[in-house]
Amino acid sequence: MKLAWYGAGTVVGAVALSLVAATLEAQAVRLSLGGGVSIPTGSYGRNDNDGWHVLGAAVASSPIPNLAFRVDGMYSVTPHQGFSNGHTKIGGGTASVLFRLSRTGPNLRPYVLTGIGYYDVTSTAQALPSTSRSALAWSGGGGLAVLGLGPAIGFIEARYLTIRTSGTPTNLFPVSLGLVFGTR
Repeated sequence: MKLAWYGAGTVVGAVALSLVAATLEAQAVRLSLGGGVSIPTGSYGRNDNDGWHVLGAAVASSPIPNLAFRVDGMYSVTPHQGFSNGHTKIGGGTASVLFRLSRTGPNLRPYVLTGIGYYDVTSTAQALPSTSRSALAWSGGGGLAVLGLGPAIGFIEARYLTIRTSGTPTNLFPVSLGLVFGTR
């Protein structure tokens, strides 16, 4: 339950921060919702199978062409491998810099992003107490925005997220598909 509040609080905070920034600077704000597959890697990948995630983000443009700022919240669940009836839940958010690349076609716009964040990682297993660790995180990746979907813009993106939990970091690739709403 704690993770759900982290994710919801991050999304609400992202929306509020972006709306305030947009009001103060009269810049366009875009909100996005999506979800997809979470692919664990490293020691996390040896213990958990692929899972799912939901993603909410707010993007505020900047005065610098092709540069924007994004705040996102993510909630992910991956099941443990083997005989354990457990799972790992990850919730938190990232503040990123987003750079839009030149259009590759009339309706396609690639982008790259990188940022830092804070996430909580909770692991539960049958007949064992759950463990929870919170830590700073770094993420980086890229995506492709698809224009021309009416009032919305579609997107697909893949990021690498490393949460610097004590001992070994928790690393995963969230691959997301979703829609962006707001002014173009």
